[in-house]
Amino acid sequence: RYGCGSCGPRGFYGTIDAHLDLEDAISDHMRTEGAIMYSDGASAATSTVAAFAKRGDLLIVDEAIYEALSTGVTLSRANVVYFRHNDVEDLRRVLERIRQTDVRLKRKSADQRRFIVVEGLYKNRGTVPPLDEIVKVKAEYCYRLIVDESFSFGTLGPNGKGALDHFGLTPMVDAEIITLSLENSIGSIGGVCVGSEEVVDHQRLSGAGYCFSASAPPFLASAAIASIQRIKNNPELLESVRRNRDIMYRTLRGPLMKGVVPSRLDIVSDDLSSMVFLELSGREAGEPVEEQIRM
Repeated sequence: RYGCGSCGPRGFYGTIDAHLDLEDAISDHMRTEGAIMYSDGASAATSTVAAFAKRGDLLIVDEAIYEALSTGVTLSRANVVYFRHNDVEDLRRVLERIRQTDVRLKRKSADQRRFIVVEGLYKNRGTVPPLDEIVKVKAEYCYRLIVDESFSFGTLGPNGKGALDHFGLTPMVDAEIITLSLENSIGSIGGVCVGSEEVVDHQRLSGAGYCFSASAPPFLASAAIASIQRIKNNPELLESVRRNRDIMYRTLRGPLMKGVVPSRLDIVSDDLSSMVFLELSGREAGEPVEEQIRM
């Protein structure tokens, strides 16, 4: 119907009704006020972080975030403090230290925008953050929360909406800004940020990937809409994903892998993760890379 390209950025003449239909579909599915579509998943995460955090602002970031989020953190030019991966106590320690610095300098927390940045399922670790605890801490210290659900959307939660859904948390309330990729469980190309009307509208003028990148071909938006409808209308798909995931972990820990797991390989991803991560263990872990490959 539209051909392969839209021939321009979203903010100029690259917006097609299929893009708007996808934004409506994903915001309706996630129960948010709005959504904004980017032409690829990486630019969605990168542009969103850089759109809200600027020089002088403060980002508290999990040390294990993946490259797209990390690029957004760098491009924001904000002040950045890292906390240990999935360590809520270390996060609290970092926030308390900042609070004490505020008192010493007579600085109000409202003088700068402050965000905590995490993933719903870590691409490079296969671990799920304790979002229920992180939300309590961010509310106690008055921070906003940015959650990237790119690898948890479609796999976690009773409705497949991601880690927030898994923990029974509410978008826009418990996490102000949510990004997700359409390139994993959705099987298309592109990325989306969902949230309040203010969060979405701000990016239409401040999201670099939205303003300056050519928009995604409309048929990719249509494909994403079809995938979302399949997830909504066929809950057995989510059950199948969980069943296959559980079978994989049971097999790795079962007699078939005896002598390999955990003797030579450790499972380091969470059992909730559909991405299974294995690490060399024991003697092999200390060998040179060439020898590890041979083993």
